[in-house]
Amino acid sequence: MTFFISPALLDYNYIVGGMLEANQKEIEIQDCKAETFEALLKYIYCGEVEFTDEIATDLFILCNKWLFKELEEECEDYLAETLTLENVLERTKLAEKFETQELTNALPSFIIENIIELEKRGDLYQMPPAINVKIMLEQTARLNFYKSKT
Repeated sequence: MTFFISPALLDYNYIVGGMLEANQKEIEIQDCKAETFEALLKYIYCGEVEFTDEIATDLFILCNKWLFKELEEECEDYLAETLTLENVLERTKLAEKFETQELTNALPSFIIENIIELEKRGDLYQMPPAINVKIMLEQTARLNFYKSKT
């Protein structure tokens, strides 16, 4: 979706400073959905966002691109806290692509706890290699912990 934003709406020099768009009266934004950009504006002006899975994912990607670190971290926290069987595969790919810390740390435990169901669904075999290594390390640490208790 393409829409325009008036420079009067926000300090667009933060976003486009030094770019060709900095001298234009309108800025065309093509790389995000309207709902995602509305959520970003709400965060800029009100300091809050009402997350959904889709908004959090899209906003995380947008914030990573536009360097809104604080909001990016809030999105990542939401993504890590709301893992489900339905979204874990998508989030493993997101974690690998953006080299996230919080999400990457949350994934192995969730996957190990749900490994049978994920295997039945076929999702287990589609996990990115880096996540598989984290899963093996987490499982090894758990086994070593249990061995030390016996």
